[in-house]
Amino acid sequence: MDYINELMKIDIMGWIIGGILILTVIKFCIELFDSLLNRFGITTKKSIKKHELELRVQKLEKHDKEQYQQLNDVAKGILDIKEMIIINEENILKSEKEQDIRRIKDLKSEILSFSRSLKKFDSDSMSDDFDEEDYNHIFEAFEEYEKLLSKHCLTNGKTIRAMSTINMHSKKHGYGEAKL
Repeated sequence: MDYINELMKIDIMGWIIGGILILTVIKFCIELFDSLLNRFGITTKKSIKKHELELRVQKLEKHDKEQYQQLNDVAKGILDIKEMIIINEENILKSEKEQDIRRIKDLKSEILSFSRSLKKFDSDSMSDDFDEEDYNHIFEAFEEYEKLLSKHCLTNGKTIRAMSTINMHSKKHGYGEAKL
């Protein structure tokens, strides 16, 4: 029992605080020793390894920054390319529409001109000079004209009347007709 009583009298908190104090003093001494070695330029294996590790970390950080910058440059380049593609597509569509509108005007002019020629030469029977190839050409032109109109959601007016006249003359000569 005396042993238990003696153990109870031991100051456990004092031992714990003393142990922490001793560990703190040892750590301080080690840091002081390292500091003195560094100040006098004495290198140890530990300081060499620490310095090498710091250099590696610096190189890796530099490399990471360079790669990050390269990735940003690539991403910016991709965005620029996408923007240029969109602009080019818009320009192509605009140019294609302009060409189609010009083609529509040309085809309309050709159809109306042919119709006027038939009307003009009908009274003199000179409309008989137009052959099946002429009519087929106009039928193909009208078909293309109709496709371009529907592509651009445009409507037709004068050419339908002109094609009716052309169809009438074509039937009269037995060449066929265009679908209106």
